[in-house]
Amino acid sequence: MSEGCFNLRIFESNVASKSVDKHSGETFILGIIWDLDNDVLKCCTNFDSLTCEVKITKRLVLSTVQKVFDPIGMLARSTLLPKLLLQEIWKMKIAWDQELPQNIVNKFMKWFNEIQILKDVTVPRCMKIDIFTELHVFVDASKGSYAGCVFARSIVDSRVSVILVRVKSRVAPLKLLSMPRLELMACCVGARLLNSILKALNMPDLKVTLWSDSTTALWWIKEYGNWSVFVANRVEEIRQLTQIQSWKYVPGNMNIADLLSRGCSPRQMLNSKWWEGSSWLKQNSEYWPDGEISCEPQEINVERKKTKNANVDLANDAPPLVYM
Repeated sequence: MSEGCFNLRIFESNVASKSVDKHSGETFILGIIWDLDNDVLKCCTNFDSLTCEVKITKRLVLSTVQKVFDPIGMLARSTLLPKLLLQEIWKMKIAWDQELPQNIVNKFMKWFNEIQILKDVTVPRCMKIDIFTELHVFVDASKGSYAGCVFARSIVDSRVSVILVRVKSRVAPLKLLSMPRLELMACCVGARLLNSILKALNMPDLKVTLWSDSTTALWWIKEYGNWSVFVANRVEEIRQLTQIQSWKYVPGNMNIADLLSRGCSPRQMLNSKWWEGSSWLKQNSEYWPDGEISCEPQEINVERKKTKNANVDLANDAPPLVYM
């Protein structure tokens, strides 16, 4: 780059020197940390400590949560926890600078005191993407949130490599929704994630598989029916962004996204190492879930549009209408 007079010193550093020769250590790149020695990316979780004199308020919780810049979503499983707390605070209608109840404070402080250990969570900076690479999208929902994650599966030197590409999790709306509807919203998130990645890679012909453990949501996507407006709009978007035949069923205990949709403490997340992907994904395809779905008609038909018939009597002996 330097031979072509492309000086990237501002991208690499904001120091006053005209050039930076740095081949080891850590540096910030687009807001996240790049470990040059191991060529991995990680998030910054170095926050100012909170003393017992600091009043824990809704404003402070929101400010702290927003300090975690995680565009890839590698910490999504843990950062979901304070977001769920924030929603709980909103339901309680607490003012911005009012001190939070002790049970909320205890949950937040437990998360805050453990967040530092996530500095060890890393994902490879470089991914080998070729025509043989497969993208696997996993989606899931719980009562409090829904999420989707994308993994790239490649075979490098006769060895299967599974790398996290991106994660997106969202808190469920305050208005209560049925679990099948939340699962469908998770499918929508997964479809959008996949579409953005394929556009960025400019490789639309990559083999893609989307996995969900909701047989009801999969049935809505695969079968044509007179669905309610809520279901019909999301199914239409999913079909525009993905191929119907790419959607497959995975049992809940084999769905890696199940961990994302529930949230956990930083310590629990560090022990799970979910960002390394499902173990079965590293095996040959004959050991994968068969993808067959079976669903209760009652669950599916709940979202069918209701039709009502009206009978009109057009008998000749009806009294004529008189206009004045």
